[in-house]
Amino acid sequence: MSKEQICVVTGIADDGSAFLTMSRRGLLSKNRALAALDGKLAPGVVAVTDKATAYPGATEALGVALTRTEADDHAINRVNTLHSLFHGFLSGFRGVSTKRLDEYLAWFLWRRTYAQDREDIAVRQVNVTTCDDTVRDWAHVMPPYMDYWGVTI
Repeated sequence: MSKEQICVVTGIADDGSAFLTMSRRGLLSKNRALAALDGKLAPGVVAVTDKATAYPGATEALGVALTRTEADDHAINRVNTLHSLFHGFLSGFRGVSTKRLDEYLAWFLWRRTYAQDREDIAVRQVNVTTCDDTVRDWAHVMPPYMDYWGVTI
């Protein structure tokens, strides 16, 4: 990985939930891996990673069991698929600002969640608030999907 590329730490749980976390430019270090994975992997889970040197120290510090595999092995196909889907998502844009990459990651994950569970999310969006009829009424209304991200007004 070049020093000009942004490292995005990616994970997918067995239940299908996923995370994509920016971890600055260049090759991933143990400290950056630890910061990116902290709070996302519970102690005792089994993480399957590629052979990057940053993961053993970070997973040990988090109390996570580690299985390392080749980057093209079928054991990490879900992560490779998520990367492919994210690249496809970004192909619709004329470039992505590094400053806004975190927002694109959040948008992609929201769309992925919406695609998997349209009915539940649509019902939550519709039930968020009453239908106000003037722009002034909407001034202090939180957008319907923000509860998904834990944002409050």
